[in-house]
Amino acid sequence: MKKHGRKMWTVSLAGLLLLLSACQTGLLPQNQEEAEEVMPRIISPAADVSEIDYRGVLPYQPAAFSGLSKLNDLQRGHMERAMFEAAVTRFDPEKHLFQEGQWISREEGNEWLESLNTALEHPFVLGFLEHDYLTEQGELAGMVVGVAVTTGYTPTAEGAPSSPVRFSEEDIRRMAQTVADDLTGRLRQKTDVPLVFLLVTHDMDEQFVPGGVFLQGEAAAGEQTVERWTEVDEEWILLPNPRGGQGAYQVEVHRNFQKLQEKIETYFPKFAGVSGMARFQKQQLVELIVEINAEYDSEAQITQLAQYVIAMLPEWVSQHVRINLYIRSLNMPQAVYVRQSDGQEFFHLYRQ
Repeated sequence: MKKHGRKMWTVSLAGLLLLLSACQTGLLPQNQEEAEEVMPRIISPAADVSEIDYRGVLPYQPAAFSGLSKLNDLQRGHMERAMFEAAVTRFDPEKHLFQEGQWISREEGNEWLESLNTALEHPFVLGFLEHDYLTEQGELAGMVVGVAVTTGYTPTAEGAPSSPVRFSEEDIRRMAQTVADDLTGRLRQKTDVPLVFLLVTHDMDEQFVPGGVFLQGEAAAGEQTVERWTEVDEEWILLPNPRGGQGAYQVEVHRNFQKLQEKIETYFPKFAGVSGMARFQKQQLVELIVEINAEYDSEAQITQLAQYVIAMLPEWVSQHVRINLYIRSLNMPQAVYVRQSDGQEFFHLYRQ
């Protein structure tokens, strides 16, 4: 990822205050500005950290509509990260600021969600979330909207569950595109900026992995419908996988993970509970998460374990795959290792 340098530190705080207090009317929808007392807003300083792409606007404002209440923390967190990944390719972090969504109110969001599912005749949409991207002058430049959808549901008849309804891939594609076009029409009553949509599918039978980005769409400035769609075809699986994986690409990763698990348990017998997740895009491994819950006698032992696993992973994980290794004990972090997709590495041993 790009590092957004230290040049922001050369701008004085007074200059930032003047910059945004002069044009802060672009930061919020007009009706919201009129209802609130005007408060000077500043740009947060740039942090030279590869994981942080966008500067923000202070004071921080939470999203007006937090529309992902049906998702758990794991699912929400990964969905937001996917939204940031999509934003970077469309809204240059050197030229744009990030702000939580302010244009869809809580009342509108709930009404739109109910209306969408009513029109589809299925509880297909689990929720959606808005991210706003601003120019350095404080004007809205674009939005990313993440839409969480389900692969099926179990209807109830007279209070008792009946046979599950499962959507085909074609059904999901058709309904997802209908939802994006509907939201585009509603948002066009508020703004003409470019809109990016992420359609994230959540398996009705799986609560312990994030949803996968199925489609990404874009409506250019002023367009009333989403005209450009990209197939992302993203999947997450647990490791080791209870079913051994589906398809040769998942089975291979599952088996390699099992071998790693066995070696850790052989050479470090007090270290147990090796688990993880794998992310695929178009059947290619793009990210691997390894979590080790451990008992330990010394920090040196933690270091030796981390060194061993870090050395083992490249034997079967391509150099372009992102790796996240977390070592914990009694719910406390002990060490973390990250290898980004560009090869940059980071290791940290926590001091207790």
